[in-house]
Amino acid sequence: MITNERQYRITRRKAADFASAIKEFEAKSSERTNVHPRLRRAELEAMKSQLADLREELEAYESCTP
Repeated sequence: MITNERQYRITRRKAADFASAIKEFEAKSSERTNVHPRLRRAELEAMKSQLADLREELEAYESCTP
């Protein structure tokens, strides 16, 4: 839960970093032939889930801030 502007800025940056990491992961996923496709899919879904959590926290803070 974000309770102040500093935490909001940090969380916003982390969300941007996760979004970039997801794009990079998707772009290089086919290069990782030594990793089982299920594991690659699980890794991607975990990152997407974390990003969704961060975005929910950001939205909750933004809706409570005047």
